[in-house]
Amino acid sequence: MVQETNKELIVYGGLIGIDSSDTIYLVDLNNFNFTPIPVAQQKEKAGKALPGPRDDFSLISIQGDQGKVKPVYLVGGFKNGTKMNDVYKLHQEGKTFTWELIEAAGAKPEPRSSFGCVLATDTSFYFFGGSGDNNIKYNDLWEFNTNAWKCISKGTPFSSEAAENGCPDGQPLQKSGVQIALYKNRHILVFGGIHEVTYEMNELKTFDLTTKKWHTIDEENKNNSESGSPKNK
Repeated sequence: MVQETNKELIVYGGLIGIDSSDTIYLVDLNNFNFTPIPVAQQKEKAGKALPGPRDDFSLISIQGDQGKVKPVYLVGGFKNGTKMNDVYKLHQEGKTFTWELIEAAGAKPEPRSSFGCVLATDTSFYFFGGSGDNNIKYNDLWEFNTNAWKCISKGTPFSSEAAENGCPDGQPLQKSGVQIALYKNRHILVFGGIHEVTYEMNELKTFDLTTKKWHTIDEENKNNSESGSPKNK
């Protein structure tokens, strides 16, 4: 996660061999020196639990105002082998890092990893798809704002018919490993992902936040992946 104001890159967690990490690394982009911030030097704002060793999560940020450090959020992923749906905000002052566990009210996504996530404002982001327990794939779309989740496009049941013919109303199939982006604060772009082990995708879908409808971009090119997946040949 790049902090342009400080010319720094923030790296957190991930796998080291088979073990998840809970170390923050601060990378100076002027000389590429790495400064580790071990868990003993991290704290939670209200004394609650830290994110802990974690992988396959999202660490997201947006372009900040000039001279302002950008907000950084950590969402979901694996924590000690358990899939999560929690949300942390990371506060930075120099080399001091303070996590803030955000207690979300109401309904929320099922715990999962390998989802798509993109920050919209200092306090809101969008969240799509991912992989839950027993490798269950999702295609629901959520908005998180301040301290509450809202489902803006419900998931659909997994079915072989949908895998062959697509979901109703142009909605993406259930998948993990997906990338999403926000365009002009209206269109959520959803690209690629894995529907099944042998079904990698290169489709591009958009969700219109105004009309609440899904659209397929360049439909003639769908399933033309050269990844070697049998479904895409």
